[in-house]
Amino acid sequence: MPALRPFSLWLLAALFALPACDSGGEVDGPDDIDYRTLFAAPTAEEVAAVEAEWAARENPARNARIVAEGMQDSTGAVYVIEHTQTGAGGGDVTHYGLVRIPGVGARVPRPVVVVHHDGDDGLSVSGFLAALDLYPVLRDETVQVAPVYRSETLTADAAGLSGTYTAGGEPSPWDYDVDDAIGLLNAALELFPDAMDPAQVGALGFGRGGNAALLHAVRDDRVDVVTDYFGPADFFNPAARALATEAVAGNPDVLALPGVQHLADTVLDPLRDGSLSYADARLALVRRSPGLFAGRLPDTQVHHHRQDPVVPIQFSEAFGVLAQGAVDGAFDANVYTNALPTGVGSYHDPAAMPASLRDTERFFVLHLPEGE
Repeated sequence: MPALRPFSLWLLAALFALPACDSGGEVDGPDDIDYRTLFAAPTAEEVAAVEAEWAARENPARNARIVAEGMQDSTGAVYVIEHTQTGAGGGDVTHYGLVRIPGVGARVPRPVVVVHHDGDDGLSVSGFLAALDLYPVLRDETVQVAPVYRSETLTADAAGLSGTYTAGGEPSPWDYDVDDAIGLLNAALELFPDAMDPAQVGALGFGRGGNAALLHAVRDDRVDVVTDYFGPADFFNPAARALATEAVAGNPDVLALPGVQHLADTVLDPLRDGSLSYADARLALVRRSPGLFAGRLPDTQVHHHRQDPVVPIQFSEAFGVLAQGAVDGAFDANVYTNALPTGVGSYHDPAAMPASLRDTERFFVLHLPEGE
């Protein structure tokens, strides 16, 4: 087994430092945050409050248009599309994303896969196409839709495309990421009605996008099947609490992880200065924890390597406890322990789990419904 990376070593130390008992409300971390209150088990009332908030959100596709078009050799057309999206405060923001339609040979209309990217650095066409190459069946037999998340940049650097497109709005990892995906899917269906089958929709996500894909499936009844790769899919497990304590302590490695700086800025720091209540802070974590809404999930698959240096395996394990037996369909959880394949730089990579690639394709083929 490979040696644990420094990330894993400090996480283990943080986990062992947590109190064995969570009874009471004492402050047990830096800067007077009551972590026991913040990370206590969510209530049914909190879950219902988030569901009601989601139900009030609207994501129509307004002013949808194609702003650029390229060709990936002879294998498919790649489009940059723009539409007007509802902002977190109710105003309008300009949003961007990609649509790829494969070339001649696949049936029309095709199933749709919404691809949710990892990280906080936006989306590039080259990275999007490289990820698709890992899944040739999905690449060649489905239409793919990929949102950039609000405030991020879409870099057009392949398939004959060039330039950058910056989405409006403020960042909202895992929360309004889903609104961006729903809005983009609406825009794509409007722009390409003959190419896309709205009765056959799946979601596939990696890291930050893995959790966003799960939440997308929770919130959008059109999604029939979802696969999550190493997403931080539960924010109430001990690893999440350990990450929070390290973020508050200013650990730069933790603050550099996808979404953590945003949570520090919008949840942890406001708790410290008293500008945010524990009730509101807890709702921010609830709306980012898809396992709490597992009964609304369709057929669901998870892939995670035990040596992942970015998202600790405890996130998927905690999600699995909530999802097993609750998902409205099949639930397929996979934990990998294989050595890092030659040429792959990190266990936080679907290519680090070669068996997962064909399993993902089989899962989508098996669980996407027949087209109309």
